[in-house]
Formats: sequence, C-alpha cells, structure tokens
Amino acid sequence: FWPVNIAPPARQFAIDNVSGGTADGITVAVKLALDLIGQKQVPLPDDAVRFTISGKGVTLRPVKGLPPIINASLAILVTGRSVRITLPDGTAVTPQNRKIAVSDGVMLMPDYFPREPSSQIKVKFDGPADGAIEVLGMEPLKGPTGTAFDPSTTRGKFSALLQVNITFRKVPLPEDFDYSLEATLTDFGVDKVFRGLRLEGATVKAFASPAGVVLRGDGKIAGAPMAFEYEKRKDVADSDIRVSATLDDAARGKLGVDLPGVSGPVGVRLVGTTNNKDTRATIEADLVNARIADLIPGLSKPAGKPLKAKFALNDKGNSVRLDDMVIDGSGTLLKGSMELSDGGDLVGASFPTFQLSDGDKASARAEKVGDVLKVRITGDVMDARGIMKSLVSAPAGQ
Repeated sequence: FWPVNIAPPARQFAIDNVSGGTADGITVAVKLALDLIGQKQVPLPDDAVRFTISGKGVTLRPVKGLPPIINASLAILVTGRSVRITLPDGTAVTPQNRKIAVSDGVMLMPDYFPREPSSQIKVKFDGPADGAIEVLGMEPLKGPTGTAFDPSTTRGKFSALLQVNITFRKVPLPEDFDYSLEATLTDFGVDKVFRGLRLEGATVKAFASPAGVVLRGDGKIAGAPMAFEYEKRKDVADSDIRVSATLDDAARGKLGVDLPGVSGPVGVRLVGTTNNKDTRATIEADLVNARIADLIPGLSKPAGKPLKAKFALNDKGNSVRLDDMVIDGSGTLLKGSMELSDGGDLVGASFPTFQLSDGDKASARAEKVGDVLKVRITGDVMDARGIMKSLVSAPAGQ
C-alpha cells in the first residue's frame, strides 16, 4: 500500500527490515498540484501527502547484525517531505535468548528528497546486563579486538538510551552508521575487569560509541569498595583503568599493588592499562594509617605517622617491577626502584637516594641471592640505628 514514489529510501528500509504482524489501519491523503505530478526532481510540499500505517505483532530489524525487535507495535507517518516511524513497545531477543524490553522508539527522516537522505533513531532499552554486554559484542558494535566482557559472567540490570544516525546510500560506507549509547547499570557484576578480578555490586554509568566503551561508577573489586573508570577503545587491545580506593591487606594482595612489610589500610589512586595479563600503572599510596615493618631494611613506622609513596607498576605476571619510586614523609625520602616476586617478596632494589631520617646522604642497593637478601649502603652520612635493628631482628639466614 506504500506508493513507490513516496519516500523511496524509507519505503525500501521498511520492506527490507519490517516483517510479520497485522496492519490495523492504513490511510492515504494527497493534496498535490497537477503540475507536480511526475516531477521527480521537484521536492513536494510537506502537506502534499499524508500516508499512515499502524500495526502490531511486527518484527523489526533496524540494524543489520543486531537482534530483531519482535512483537512490536509500529506506526508510520509519511508526509510530502518527511518520514516518522514510532515503536511504542517491543522485545529484542539476543542469539543466546536474552530478552530486552524496547520502548519509546522513534525513527525520523526529516527530508527524504536528497539523493542520500539521513535519519535519526532513538530508542530505550531495559533488561538484564548480560543482554546488553552480549549485544555490545555483536557486529557492528564490536571492534577487531573483540568484546570487553563475557556476558556469561555478567549480572545486574540496565536501562539505556540508544541514538543512531544513518545515511542511506546505494553503496553503504562504514561511516554511514554512527551511534551512541548511554546506560545505567545497577547491581552490576562482571569478571576480568582488572588482573582477572571481578567487579561486583556496582552502580555504573556506561557510554558506548564506535570509538569504544567507557564505564564510570563505584562498586567492589577484590572485596574493597572503590570508585573507578574503565575505558576499552574499539581498536586497542589494552583497557585504560582509573581506581580510587582505600585497600586493606587482602585487597592489595589480590590487586597486585601490595608492598612487603606494609599492613593496615592504604589510600590508593591507580591510573594505568591492562589486558588481564600485563598491567602497567602509576600508583599513589597514602600510608599514614598503615604500619610499616621493614619495607626495606630500616624503613619502619607506626600507624598515624605520615608517609606517601608513588611508583610505576609493571606487572608481568611472574614478577612485579616498581619503577620511578618516591617514598616521602616524616624525614624519609627514598628514590629508586624495586622488584618483587609474584608472591610479594623483595627480589631486588636500587635507591640512588636513600634517606631514612633527616640529614642522611646515602644510596642503597639490595639483591636476593638464594634465600639471602644482600644490602649495600654507601654515602657520607647515615643514621644506621633502624637498619641495625632490622638486621638484628631478621630471621636467621637472611
């Protein structure tokens, strides 16, 4: 019933992507000057045509490669210049049979006369978070590096607004399809966010576009409450991460940001990248509320004494390097690097600046040979009382 010469691009879109259902109302009204009949190169006035179709039980495939919307209500309004398709309700069913409620859908083609007209689509989605993650992993939304998360490990709910811009050409180009997705996820949980660890109990704002996915929110990683930002760019294997949290001993161990000899709560800010195998990050740690017992020989302090640390973490899985390290506070100033085993034990250290108390002018190196940690300190002035106490109290053989 849709005349061939009225809004041809939108008509072809409907033929290609709408199927099934029942039409429960069709109207056609034409108010056209006789000299415009057959003039394909002349745009029609907006009020020259009014063509409407309404239906229910319709199946709609708005984007090739994404799940169809089934059992949808649909209303189409075509005028002399524009097309408006509304979808009040429907259900999207993913290949793994996850169901997502669809509502408030609108497709608007403001002017179908140009040779390559454009349209805008807006639609709301509500459903399980695993369904959203599955859809983000489908063509054409996923990048060459694949999806960021596994939907089978995802829990929670989401509510989202999808906006799509489409340019209609005889030979489509990749840039003809552009989209943005804004979503809120509640009670969200997913595996392998950082170092193979699970994010859980999170409230997250999510943003997705052809460039990638960004998650911002707060939740728990390794059992510790934290605020975070996670960005997975479409064409890059690594993910960018930012974390701000207060971590106890167990959480630091799981996250791989622990320091030997440190116990108690530590305020941590982490900025880095990870591919869940290798992790590179800059970490700032506020150690004021932590107790330190020989982080390196001679460096100890009770809880409540100010001390801060900053270092670049490079975690290769079997060892962890802490480079560009600065430990500063309460008369202590250390600059250098450390290497830890995957169990957190000190393997080696080099500190060209080694000041355990005001007035010290020294440098230090440490190397573990077998079960013995060898430490060499050189300099002009050194208060060695803390070091001697550490060595005297160390277990035999160290």
